[in-house]
Amino acid sequence: MSVALPVETLRRLFADFVRHVPMAAAAFDREMRYLAHSDGWLAAHGDTTTRDILGLTHYEVFPEIRDEWRELHRRGLAGEIQRRDHDYFERADGRREWLRWLVAPWRDA
Repeated sequence: MSVALPVETLRRLFADFVRHVPMAAAAFDREMRYLAHSDGWLAAHGDTTTRDILGLTHYEVFPEIRDEWRELHRRGLAGEIQRRDHDYFERADGRREWLRWLVAPWRDA
């Protein structure tokens, strides 16, 4: 027997799961607004810890994101899984951060 949980309860559980996952992780809506993020996400992107990023777009938080990544995000939102095992993110001040990342769609009933 399965029990249907209220949508708000499911959203809260999902946000709690993302927040406590032991890695840098974030979930976005279709406009790339932050729905949830892990503590590891904030730790990995130190300059975001000084403000609340929930509800902001990923591009407001990181305006220096390359056009190539914006296209990968669009493709991910369309249902494609995107992945790079070795890529860089060039910060506005010129610093390069090397990353391994995955963009995958998730479904909301």
